[in-house]
Amino acid sequence: MDFGAVNYRKVIQNLFVFIAYGISSFLLFRNSLNNFYISDDFILLSEISRSNFLALFWHYPPDFPHFFRPLSILSYRLFFILFGYAQNNFLYFNFLLHLFNSFFVFILIGKIISVDNNVPGNKKFPVSFFGGLLFSVHYIHAEPVLFMAALSELLFSFFYLLALIFYFRYKKSLGKTDKHLIVFFFILSLLSKETGISLIVLLFFAEKVLFKTPYRDILKNYALIFVIGAVYMIFRFIFFPKMLEPRLYFINNILFEVVKNIVFTCTALFFSLDFMAIKDFLKTQHDSIIISVIKTYVQFPFAVIAQVLAFAFYFIMVFKKDKIARFSFLFILIAVSPTLWLAGFERYLYLPSAGFSILVIYYLFSLFDYKKYGKLMVVTLLLVILLYNGFSLSGKNQNWNIAAMQSKNIVEQLQNIADKFPPNYTVYFKGLPDNYKGAWVFRNGIEQIPLLFLGRNDLVFKRADMDDDIKSNQTERVLLVNYSNGKFVF
Repeated sequence: MDFGAVNYRKVIQNLFVFIAYGISSFLLFRNSLNNFYISDDFILLSEISRSNFLALFWHYPPDFPHFFRPLSILSYRLFFILFGYAQNNFLYFNFLLHLFNSFFVFILIGKIISVDNNVPGNKKFPVSFFGGLLFSVHYIHAEPVLFMAALSELLFSFFYLLALIFYFRYKKSLGKTDKHLIVFFFILSLLSKETGISLIVLLFFAEKVLFKTPYRDILKNYALIFVIGAVYMIFRFIFFPKMLEPRLYFINNILFEVVKNIVFTCTALFFSLDFMAIKDFLKTQHDSIIISVIKTYVQFPFAVIAQVLAFAFYFIMVFKKDKIARFSFLFILIAVSPTLWLAGFERYLYLPSAGFSILVIYYLFSLFDYKKYGKLMVVTLLLVILLYNGFSLSGKNQNWNIAAMQSKNIVEQLQNIADKFPPNYTVYFKGLPDNYKGAWVFRNGIEQIPLLFLGRNDLVFKRADMDDDIKSNQTERVLLVNYSNGKFVF
C-alpha cells in the first residue's frame, strides 16, 4: 500500500512539474511559434516536399551530403505529410520536444544527486525542479526551438537524456531491461544526429567519476554500446566521408578554433552576449591570432569580464571535491566536444546547457545552509538567475521574430515582382541579410525560393555577396538584383 501511495504522489508531482515547465516555457515562446521560414528551413522544405520516404531515410538533403540523420529528416517528412507547408506545426513540434527535454532534465537531476548520500532528502526535489526550470527558460534555447532546421539538436538530445535516465536507473536496479533501454535510446540518438556518439564518453566518465568502476568492468558492462559506436563510426566515414572535405583548410587553425569554441561554450552558457557580432568582428581582423583577439577584447570589453567570471566559477567547480559537480562540468564539455572544431553556434549548446543547469543549481543549493544568510542568498541568486535567463530569452526570441518577418517580407516581395524575372535566367542577389543579431534570415535558402514560392522552374536564384561570386558563360543569362533598405533594386 505504501508503495502505491508513493507512486501516486510521484505521478501528481511529475504532472505538476511538467505543467509548470509548460506554462513558463510557453509564456516565453508563445509570440514566436508562428514565425515564417528562415535560411536552411527553405532547403529542408524543398527536400521534404518532393523526396520519397526511402530516399530521405538513407540520405539527408543533397545540399548536406555529409549528414546522416534519418530520424530527424523522417520527422520533417512526417510532419509535412500531415500538415503541409504550415511552418507553425514544425515550430510547435520543436517546442514540444524542448518541453519534454526540460522534464527529462528534472528526472535526470533527481537520479544524479541520488548518487551522493550527502545530499539531504528535502533538497532533492527543489534542486531537480529548479535545475529543470533553468533548462526550460535558458536563453541559449532560442535558436534550437525557433529554427526549424535545428530539430536534430532537440531530437538527439531527447533520446540522449532518456539514455542517461535509464543509465542511472540501471546503476540502481542492475536490471536487464534498463540496460537494453540505454542501448536502444543511444541508437535513436545516433540516428537523430551524429553527436549522440559522445554518450559513450559520458557514460565512461560517469562510471569513473561517480562510481569508481574499474576499467575492466566498464568494458564488460557496456561492450555492446562500444561495439555499436565503433560500427556506426566505420559506417559513417565509409558512406558519408564528405564531412571532412570542406574542413581540410581547418587543420592549421584547429587548435585556435577548439580553444575559441571552449571559451564560447563556457561564456555563452553564463552570459547572453551578441556572440555573432563578436565573431564577425574577429573575422575582419587580419593580424596575428593574439593581436586579433586583443583587438576584439578592446572592442567588446564586457566579454572579458564575462569570461573571467565564467571561468572562475568553472575553476571552483573542477577543483571542488564534489563528484556531482565534476560530472556536471564533464557533461558540458563532453556534450559539446563533437562540435568544438566547428563554428560556434548557440544551437550546439542545447544539450550542454543541461549539464550547466545541473551544475549551477546543484552548487547554488549547496550554499543553502551556509552560515546565517544562506537561505536568503540562495533564494536571491535563484530569482536573479531565472529572471535574467527569462528576460534574455525574450530578447533573443524577439530577434528571431524580426528575422522571420524580414524573411517573409523578402519572399512576398519576390512573389510580387516574379514577372520581372525573364525565363531561363540566373538571378544573383546582393545585400540579402545574413542574420539579425544572431537570428538567421537568408544565410542560405534563396536557391529554393523560385520553385517553392514562385512556381517557377525556369529560374535559378543565387546569393552574391561579392562581385567575384557572379559568374557567367555563353549559355547562361545573368541578372543582378540588389537588396537595399528592405527593397529590391534592379
